[in-house]
Order: sequence, then C-alpha cells, then structure tokens
Amino acid sequence: MRAAAARRLWPAVALVVLTASAALGGSVGSSPRSISRLRLSSAVAQPLSDAGSSGTATIVVGGVTRTYLLFRPASLPRRPVPLVVVLQGAYSSDAGIEQLTGFDGIAQSRGFVVVYPQPQAGLWHLGCCNALRRSPDDVSFIGGLIDHLVATADVDPSRVYVVGFSVGAAMAYRLACELSSKVAGIGSVGGFEYLSAPCRPRRPVSIFEIHGTSDFYGGSCGGQSQSDVGCGFGQPGYEPSVQQVNTQWRHLDGCPAAVARVVTGPLVEQTSSCRDGTGVRLDTIKGGSHCWPGGAGESTCLHFDASLALWIFLSERPPPSATPTGSGR
Repeated sequence: MRAAAARRLWPAVALVVLTASAALGGSVGSSPRSISRLRLSSAVAQPLSDAGSSGTATIVVGGVTRTYLLFRPASLPRRPVPLVVVLQGAYSSDAGIEQLTGFDGIAQSRGFVVVYPQPQAGLWHLGCCNALRRSPDDVSFIGGLIDHLVATADVDPSRVYVVGFSVGAAMAYRLACELSSKVAGIGSVGGFEYLSAPCRPRRPVSIFEIHGTSDFYGGSCGGQSQSDVGCGFGQPGYEPSVQQVNTQWRHLDGCPAAVARVVTGPLVEQTSSCRDGTGVRLDTIKGGSHCWPGGAGESTCLHFDASLALWIFLSERPPPSATPTGSGR
C-alpha cells in the first residue's frame, strides 16, 4: 500500500442506517424511485474527524447492508470538495481497485474524497443479463451513499464523479443514464454498456472511455473486438461497441459534429466539447488489452496514468446545471 496509507486512521467499522419509504421497493424495471426519499438516521450519521480518516464502513439501503471503503485526506479543508466514486470489476474488491488505480494518492495531492463501494456477490447490478441481475439495487445504493457523504464528509454535490473498470465501468454507464441528477461525469476503463432500457439522462453527463482495441472482455462477437462491433445491437440487453457508445453520448450531450483528434503513438484521443460545458472523450489504445493503464502491477498495459487523466478531464468541466430535465433520476 502507498506511503500515505501509513498515516491512515483505521476506525472500527461504523454502521450508517438509511431508511426508505415503501416506494423504494420493487424491481429495477419498475417506475423510477427518487433517491431523495432516503433519510439519514441523524443518530448515527456523524461527520468525519478533522484529522481525516480512511477505512471500511457499512450503510443500509432498502433494508440491505452494504460495505464501502472511504479515503478522506487529512489535508482537505472543511469546505465542500469533489467526490470520486471508484467501482471495481467483477469479483475484485474495494481494496483491490484502491491499490490498482492509486486514487488515494491523487486525492491527497489534488484535494478530493474518494470512496470504493463493494458490490454484493462480486458483481454490480447492471439491470439485465443473467448473473448481472442478481445483486440488489445498486443505483439506490450508490445514490444513497453519495447523499450520505454530501451530508457527512464535506462533499460538493455538484462535483461527484464515478469511474470504474470492466463491469464496474459498465455500472458507471448505468449511473450516467439513471443517476445523472447526482453524477456530473463518469470515467470508464475497459468498459461497456449493458442496459435493459434506453438511456435517458436528465441532463448532460461528461463521459471519458479508455479502451484497448484488443480488449475482448464482454464484447466478443464472432471473434471481433468490442471496439469495432456491438453484440446484439438494437436488442434488449444488447452490448454496443465502444464507438457506438461514444456516438450515443455525443448525441445525448448535444455535442457538435466536429471531434478533436490527437494521435500519440498507439494512443488515439477523440474529444468533443458539448452542451453545458460537458465533454465526451474516447481514448483508443492500439493493441491494448483489458487492463488499467498505469495501474499497480499492470506490466502489459500502456504506461500512462489513466487515473490522473480521468481526474483531470472530469474535474476541469464546470459543475452541471442545477435544473436537470429529462426522465432519469
């Protein structure tokens, strides 16, 4: 673990209880439910200490106890700061994605809070597709966790970003579609969209995808890379290609036709400046595999700091409009 970890305060596991109205029940495919109906139990929701803290805690959402790992640098001012929510890949762990991405060090130097939620049974609930349907309501979990950290950890609700790897990145895309009222932007590494319903965000959301052309994970369609072709495009639960997802979000975010394109060796950057100051960016790595560039132990990955690149792109965008429109939460 990094040097900063030696200075951490590891508190005993705390229990934070959220109570929800009966309207929170039901399946993901049911009518939209407002995360704002979740109420923090003021008896147990306490602010972090001025010394800062890092450690594991639990939260109860919809009657289900969930776990997360939180890091708040001791140097942060007592005023609202950004939050980065980091989502692990399948059957990983919050500690594993913490070490892989190195976001604690970036949070220390750039000044933000970072949280690593833990999925149940090792998989995020993507709303469709067999095993990926079996977890509880992860949209409500992440939404409730964001609300809790806004209330207790000096988090700025207008500067909340979600990043993820692999299936965690697919969950980030789902949150961009369904929780756009709380999420200003997402970053995806080796990700894909696996949705059970059309994406209808309430407002533009900045999107940054980093993907290798040889990344077959979740997109092996007749032996072709997901970067080039989608799986079952147009069908329920289909998996579009990376280029199709990029085109979709450029449309949803009202981006112009012009795309800035920069080629640096095997790395091709395509960036669009879009409505309300949002942006849509796709970095394609020629020959890149299913890995996190610059990640701890990623010896076969392109050596650039994906975590820092995601943070810079997302944090440099202006906070979103305070008046969302559309059908998402």
